Amino acid sequence: MEEAMAQSQVSFAPGQIVKGTVIEIRQKEVMIDIGYKSEGSVPVNEFEDHVEELKLGQDVDVLILQLEDRDGMVVLSHEQAIFKKNWDNIKTICEEGGHIKGRVKAAVKGGLIVNIGVEAFLPSSQIDVTTPHDLEPYVGLSLIHISEPTRPERIGGWGGGLVKKK
Repeated sequence: MEEAMAQSQVSFAPGQIVKGTVIEIRQKEVMIDIGYKSEGSVPVNEFEDHVEELKLGQDVDVLILQLEDRDGMVVLSHEQAIFKKNWDNIKTICEEGGHIKGRVKAAVKGGLIVNIGVEAFLPSSQIDVTTPHDLEPYVGLSLIHISEPTRPERIGGWGGGLVKKK
């Protein structure tokens, strides 16, 4: 009874990351109980990488997008919760003067796509002291970043602080 009372006093708000329990796996959505007055749904494609491993009763992190849609359901996102947690972790590491490690996923026009917990764009002008013209040799390399990122989708200030590893 006391536990139920404590649960009912928890406040929920859009933008908040909460733990939820998988209560049903449907063809297009996964139903999640976050302890709110109604269940929430997450599109099944947000679990694409590990939908086969998803089990009833499993706890997952979700971001509350909307407390009630037109059907009275809570709208949730697992992908956005993971992204937000990773980005907050990256910001904390930078604030503490730590190093961010990432792996180059692809060379694209003007730079590299680097996975640092979130996918980020690294401009080619920031890769080395002189701008490399052939970016393909960087694909697959692990990098260590020793500066501070500015926005989730862009990594700034890697020049001079970039260490390449195989």
